[in-house]
Amino acid sequence: MNDTFGKIISLWIGCVLLFLLPLSFYAGEQNRMEKLFLLTETSYFVDSVRNTGRLTDTMLERFENTISSLSGLYQIEMEHASVLYGKPQENYDFILDCYYTKQIREQLESEGEYLFFQGDFFKVSLIEKKKGIGKKIQSLFLGIEGIQEGAAVYYGGMIRCEVE
Repeated sequence: MNDTFGKIISLWIGCVLLFLLPLSFYAGEQNRMEKLFLLTETSYFVDSVRNTGRLTDTMLERFENTISSLSGLYQIEMEHASVLYGKPQENYDFILDCYYTKQIREQLESEGEYLFFQGDFFKVSLIEKKKGIGKKIQSLFLGIEGIQEGAAVYYGGMIRCEVE
């Protein structure tokens, strides 16, 4: 009886070590590759906006289509910040004028492009709304529940070239 119980336990441990641990490892690798892909595509998108000084419908649509091909669901958050300097009386006034995703999308819908000035800042954040396959497998094996909603990737910088 004891010998049979030991064989069953060793068979169960062997199955875990042979099948479940490598599956969990590859799920983690898939998460890392997906995050690297997101960072690469986001940096390409933001850098193209920073270099040209304009954001068009087709640029944003292409970026959204690329992101939607992944296993997770991501929300795109954009931020445009302009620095305004007031007239000096005693000292300079430094005013930061910010526009967010809603205003940027409204401008894109009405005019087809959103223009920046040199020295403005543009930032894109990808917020994870739904877990991908890799995270679902890891949560199944590791017992982690819930979605840790937050910025999966963010990238931004100063506009180099303005539109004339």
